[in-house]
Amino acid sequence: MKYQAILFDMDGTLLDTLTDMQAAVNYILEKYGYPTRTLGEVRRFVGNGAGPLIHRALPQGVDPDREAEILADYRAYCDAERRMAETYENRETWNRMSLHNIARSGIFAADRAVAEYADNIWDVPHR
Repeated sequence: MKYQAILFDMDGTLLDTLTDMQAAVNYILEKYGYPTRTLGEVRRFVGNGAGPLIHRALPQGVDPDREAEILADYRAYCDAERRMAETYENRETWNRMSLHNIARSGIFAADRAVAEYADNIWDVPHR
């Protein structure tokens, strides 16, 4: 199929993504030590892409080089979120990755706690 157009929705007209955008903006703001923004503020900041969004979300007077660094980090965060969502859509891949992570996690904290109780409190043998 040949597409005639591609639609991008950054203002919530096609999908209600505003709360996701607020979460992403606030994650970045917190990471860099800036105050977070309300849903209403983020709604007012949206328009003309990620650059203006981050510029409007940051306090006035942020150094342009620092702003560029924060914008790059915001874009990387959004890209990672997108990849995660795409992976989650493929349940077989998601489940395989989840099982691999569980298998590589090593001893669980609960396993260690039970072993310590067995040794120090219950005085019973364990594996």
